[in-house]
Order: sequence, then structure tokens, then C-alpha cells
Amino acid sequence: AASEKKEIGIHTYFIGGKKDAYSWNQIYQISTKLMALKTVPIKLRPKWIKKIAAFVETGASLFGIYPILNEEKANEMVHEWVCSSQKAKIELKYSPSITIEEGLSRTIHWYKKNNWL
Repeated sequence: AASEKKEIGIHTYFIGGKKDAYSWNQIYQISTKLMALKTVPIKLRPKWIKKIAAFVETGASLFGIYPILNEEKANEMVHEWVCSSQKAKIELKYSPSITIEEGLSRTIHWYKKNNWL
């Protein structure tokens, strides 16, 4: 449906589960549960996250590798954001047939099978 849109411009859609919206924290909780990970949350101020990211990015560039954490990702991390499928439901008539838990489970399985995790 998105490929057939006639409106000019960039259109961004978040495709989630049956619920309308998921916060980053909810996605994190679902993912860690599915991967059976025990995590310890660490609260850092946004300015420290950005400083750490700058350090990691600079260090990685010295070794010619792409950093897991960079300044762009840090800027995303410091915001409390929510992914909502509402726009896709309205404009594309998107109607999910699986839950986000099932979708993330399938994705994690694929990543493991293909040695990405």
C-alpha cells in the first residue's frame, strides 16, 4: 500500500503489533524477556550518554570499525519516544495479524539463525 501512494514526499510509517503504540521501554522489556536476558538498568544523564557516544565513535574510527554506539544513536536514545502504527492504520489500512511479541520473537529467531545475534 505504501508503494502505491501518490502523494509526493517522504512518508514514514511505524509498523507494530495490534496495540496502537509502544514506548522504547516496552520494546526493551519485551525483547529482553524473549531473549531471556537479565539486565541492570543504568540511569545516565543525556549529556553523559552523548559524551560516551562521542568517545566510542572516535575510538572506533581509530580502528576502522563501525561503532555500536555513535553520536546519532545517542541523540535518539536521550529522547522518550513512542512508535505508533496509527498513521499506517489510517493511511494504508494497516491491520496487524500478529502481536509485537510474536513479531519480535520471529525477528530475534531470524537474527540468531543468521548469526546477527
